[in-house]
Amino acid sequence: MTPDATAERIRQQAADWAVRQRMERLDAQQMDALERWLDADPAHADALADAEMLWEMAETLRANPLFATPVPVARATRVRRFLRGLFTWEPRMPVRWAGVAGLLLVVMLAVNSRDTLAPLMADYRTGTGEVRTLTLADGSQVLLGSRSALDVDYDGHERRVRLIQGEALFSPAPRQGEEKRAFVVEASGGRTQALGTRFLVQRQDSDNAWVGVLQHSVNVSLQQPQSELALSEGQAARYQRGQGIVALNDDPTQRADWAQGVLIFRNVPLDQVLQRFSDFRPGLLKLVASEQAHTPVSGLFHLDNLDAAIRTLAAERQLQVAQLAGVTVLY
Repeated sequence: MTPDATAERIRQQAADWAVRQRMERLDAQQMDALERWLDADPAHADALADAEMLWEMAETLRANPLFATPVPVARATRVRRFLRGLFTWEPRMPVRWAGVAGLLLVVMLAVNSRDTLAPLMADYRTGTGEVRTLTLADGSQVLLGSRSALDVDYDGHERRVRLIQGEALFSPAPRQGEEKRAFVVEASGGRTQALGTRFLVQRQDSDNAWVGVLQHSVNVSLQQPQSELALSEGQAARYQRGQGIVALNDDPTQRADWAQGVLIFRNVPLDQVLQRFSDFRPGLLKLVASEQAHTPVSGLFHLDNLDAAIRTLAAERQLQVAQLAGVTVLY
């Protein structure tokens, strides 16, 4: 596992422990598990301290009217404690810091370990839920997905673009006539060269990316370790810096579903579906009912109506949905 991935995993575990401690009193077995986790790595204690600090800051936010209506205790004790911990006002900080604390919490939860500066400085970028069509100087077409960022670096030898964040569907202008330069997409330490093609690249983090071919073929290469793989129409691969390139059985047309304004899932765990929803809708989307996390979901959902999709998924699983500014919780 890469250092970035390890740090991300530790942050997620720390956040889970911080939430769990505020959702319910830990029993002896859970306390033993927490102590073992803290003893396993010195970084765990620091991460937990950071997570708990965020929760303490969040307690300075004012109560939301949503919680004036009683929620059935049998179904929502944990989520009610969780949300009250987030939004209950207590005078532990000056009032002027309440908005700052809330903003910090939302930003930290939303971006977590993502590099926020590079996307802001990119040549092209999109907001949450925005899909943008780009026509580059050579006539190449790019469909830039939600929360994505792209830099263009053409020179006399190569038409190079860098996918800094998110995902994009590329339809390069062909190499013909006076256009002799190769079209290359750089992302997460790897390069994808178009061979007269239409293809999708998804940057998953600084070391990992996914590539799928919709038309013709591409050549995927990685320097660390030095490796190369040709992909034809209908094929896909994942590469990881330091690990190599792995061919996959993924269907590229399904991964490019967002380009048609929909998201399509076939037996995908609920928590992964909600995570994908989060790529296309603003705010924090949280599944508190962890026992439902791995239940399979199949269906087609329209990007312009994801809130209705969330309510449908919740109803099918007998879950409730609580919504307030910036947060949607399934419990």
